[in-house]
Amino acid sequence: MEVRLTDMHGAEHLFIDKEPMFTPDWSLRPDTAYPVRVSLGCEVLSTRVLSDGRTALTITTERPWAMASETGQTEFEVTLDHIVEEQDPHQFGAFRPE
Repeated sequence: MEVRLTDMHGAEHLFIDKEPMFTPDWSLRPDTAYPVRVSLGCEVLSTRVLSDGRTALTITTERPWAMASETGQTEFEVTLDHIVEEQDPHQFGAFRPE
């Protein structure tokens, strides 16, 4: 499965892996209409407030599942609205790539 993450600077980052890495509930089916929103496991490394009031986060995809973009990058700057909390307290936050 190919997933494109667009960071807060507008740069696109490509991730390629099996579906369970992005949809652990196996919700995608052969008749699913693409593109779809999926989750990418990550850990928040730092946060800062921007001059326009938005919150920027530096995340790593190295944890929890050792994911890297096709160029090997594992750290990205995203805005707070891209982060969703997982229900399981043992899971890290997840970034929803666009």
